[in-house]
Amino acid sequence: MTQRVAIMILVLLVIGLLVYYVLKFKHWKQQRIHQDIEKKLKRYPIVQEAWEKAEAKQYNIPGLTETRMVVPETGENEVCQWMTPQGLAFSQDFVFISAYCYDHQHHSIIHVLDRETGQPIKLLILPKRPHVGGLVYDTKRELLWLTITGSATGRVAALRLIDILADTSEETGQPIAYWLTTDLSEIPQASYLTQNNDQLVSGNFTLKGEGQLTFYLLPTIAEMKTAIRRKDKIQPTVTMSRKTSDKIQGVAFYGHYLLASRSYGPYTSELLVSERDSPSRILKRIKFPPYLEQIVVVEDRLAVLFESGAAAYREKANPVLANVLLLDLATLLHANKRPKKIAATKK
Repeated sequence: MTQRVAIMILVLLVIGLLVYYVLKFKHWKQQRIHQDIEKKLKRYPIVQEAWEKAEAKQYNIPGLTETRMVVPETGENEVCQWMTPQGLAFSQDFVFISAYCYDHQHHSIIHVLDRETGQPIKLLILPKRPHVGGLVYDTKRELLWLTITGSATGRVAALRLIDILADTSEETGQPIAYWLTTDLSEIPQASYLTQNNDQLVSGNFTLKGEGQLTFYLLPTIAEMKTAIRRKDKIQPTVTMSRKTSDKIQGVAFYGHYLLASRSYGPYTSELLVSERDSPSRILKRIKFPPYLEQIVVVEDRLAVLFESGAAAYREKANPVLANVLLLDLATLLHANKRPKKIAATKK
């Protein structure tokens, strides 16, 4: 055996050992995360079972301890320790998580994660400091819709996927430009957001009293492009409006069910299940950990986001969940006494 061959064998052995221990460490880390989440969900057996049935899938929420970003106003690099996650959306390849700065010193942001691996890909710096309580990805139009601050009504903006992928705001500090913005009439603010076919669905959070859920028919992408070129105002058409419970943080559709997250403060949250046309008539209530925010139906699973891992709440919350969890919808809907007259079906 020549010296060169011996060296090559040694190098291959070293590389093999490194790969082995890296994979072993990753497996150990995943086990620790799994055990930690499992322990935190013990007081919520339905949620725990639904998570296990969904293969214990989860995504770590980035930036909870610190988010490094370039400040648009100064061009300086700063660390924000107060980013608070709010909105959640899924495309075929990506997961989007929005967050705002709790002490209002930094611009709001959107984290873009690889949907398969959960690894952060990029960070989008948004114009100004909206609460960004709701996100939804419009697959048909390849737009990411987000709630922003309006003056007297709800307001949403849209980002094109091609602009998201090309964005360099993380490096330059220059906020990404919205492709379009539009007002949502009939609601005082757009607190959360989802989509129902060609309709945007948004509602307002209320601490006491009923909220309102309104459906808006969207123009086609061609009509949007024409309006933007002509500098015309884009105004979605109201098709339906319904009353909701108080403290609603997010809604999602599954078959003829409407699912709503109800949460406020360090108290037990709820997932409310109702018929999609009667959101105020609750068919089922499922207890969830505190600080439940946006919920998203992803095929036959429900993705749920918590803000309890944020600096503003982690000392108050029990348990603290710094993760997006995917839950089996059949398990949630069949838990305890499921309404017999309604079957859980997908569109």
